[in-house]
Amino acid sequence: MRQLPTLVALTALVIGAACAPVPQDTSSAVSERPDRGNRFVVGLQQEPDKLNTMLNAMVTGTYINQTIYGYFAKFDEAMELIPELITEIPTLANGGISADGLTYTYKLRPGVLWHDGQPFTSADVTFTAEVVLNTNHEIETRLPYDRIDRMETPDEHTVVFHLKEPYAPFVTELLVTSHLLPRHLLEEHVGLGFGNLPFHRAPVGLGPFKFKEWNSGSSITVVRNDDYWRGKPGLDEITFRFIPDSNTLFLELQAGGIDLLDNADTDKNDQLEAMNGIAVYRTPALQWEHLDINNEDAILEDVRVRQAVQLAIDREEIAREVYRGIWSPAHGDVHPDLPWYNPEVEKHVRFDPEAAKALLDEAGWTPGRDGIREKDGQRLKISISTTSGRNLRILTEEVLQHHMRRVGIELEIQNHQSTVFFAPYESNGVLKRGKYQLGMYAWITSPDPNRHSLYHSSQVPPPSGQNSPRYRSARMDELLDAGLREVDPAKRKAIYDEVQVLLATELPMTPLVWRTEVDATDSRLQNFKPNRTQVGDSWNAWEWSLTSPSDA
Repeated sequence: MRQLPTLVALTALVIGAACAPVPQDTSSAVSERPDRGNRFVVGLQQEPDKLNTMLNAMVTGTYINQTIYGYFAKFDEAMELIPELITEIPTLANGGISADGLTYTYKLRPGVLWHDGQPFTSADVTFTAEVVLNTNHEIETRLPYDRIDRMETPDEHTVVFHLKEPYAPFVTELLVTSHLLPRHLLEEHVGLGFGNLPFHRAPVGLGPFKFKEWNSGSSITVVRNDDYWRGKPGLDEITFRFIPDSNTLFLELQAGGIDLLDNADTDKNDQLEAMNGIAVYRTPALQWEHLDINNEDAILEDVRVRQAVQLAIDREEIAREVYRGIWSPAHGDVHPDLPWYNPEVEKHVRFDPEAAKALLDEAGWTPGRDGIREKDGQRLKISISTTSGRNLRILTEEVLQHHMRRVGIELEIQNHQSTVFFAPYESNGVLKRGKYQLGMYAWITSPDPNRHSLYHSSQVPPPSGQNSPRYRSARMDELLDAGLREVDPAKRKAIYDEVQVLLATELPMTPLVWRTEVDATDSRLQNFKPNRTQVGDSWNAWEWSLTSPSDA
């Protein structure tokens, strides 16, 4: 365990230095935008189902949760871990991690209050773990809590975790991915039905803003927490407006209906840069657009068909034509900027339509009269699904239709509202129920290469897990388990090198492009610091403030 904190710091240093977000203030003069006082409006395309990342891991939910909940720690804009509800990041040097890598001690920050005025204590930490580990709850992923053997709370501000075995990403996963839950409000409600509690749509947290109201289908509003332990936040109120259509979202920014456009379509980049009083940020993100491939589908269960789909895709064309060269082609689920990246994947994730045709021939799919392949009287027709209203995703689907037809595959578009596409298993979600063939969306991650929750066979829903491709591989399970136990960086790199090649050949998913986030804000907004990781751009919302028009 000795080298893990050093490796995390090195990764952060490399990425932070190479890919810092670049703001582009498009005008020295502020346009006549609506005077909302000290209130701010953020425009988001998707509306979450719940405000609890444990139950729903949609990125838009995380964006809002960062303002409401409290976390042990966060990655900052330079990819460095900073403590939040703990006083320091545990390491071997400070005694937070035992020499054998099995014991982790967390010193909680004293004087932190829940939004209802109750004190935050170690009992809330153990309760959060109990919620995650309760098998009656439909949790997105139980990692890393399921690696804990037992917990101790020597006092109200100390928690000691004893692990079953060494777990290399425990520090980053527990510190960053888990927000805390209030024992005093939820303890009596654990068990069946927990996921449907009103709390998840009106949460009480420890963050810089308090939940105010949720107008379903329209907006969520949070208000300043005057008792926040860092001090009063700079804004009085933040409203998150949900506008599914990206063109409408852009027009709302232009008209002053919103003050921040999160993740703007790249085809709007030139118009945004020309907009008076707007600052544009470009941030290379650890977020990849990809196709989940349903491995249980009658057609796609044949790995040769999955490989043909991958070889038919021209990622360079998608990056260049759809995303204006702002986004970059992806060949794996580990960003090339990271030291974990294995360039061997590029031998498999490539554009080679002739090789795709040969594989389909081998699999018994022969061209029909109209060029679409057939087998035993069945046309090679595959559906692709994504979230409705995302113009560039829809355009990508149309490009993919062309790519697939070139090799004899008919691609049919069947899109869904985000609340249906990403819904939990119990709510008949498209992904979680496996009711799709190709599913296009994005994952965002931390710098650590662990993908246990995405590809381990134990993570196939139901009841929980994020392995929506329903991928089962004994070798992958073995590698992912080994990668979690191994703490030596060099040996761990070798494990994840093989993981990446296995993903590229067995294909639970195929990558498309790496995102560069394009965010546009009112130029009066201060301390907006886009974040490359799954923490999200609202990670430091307590620092956000507005200058007066005369100061801008």
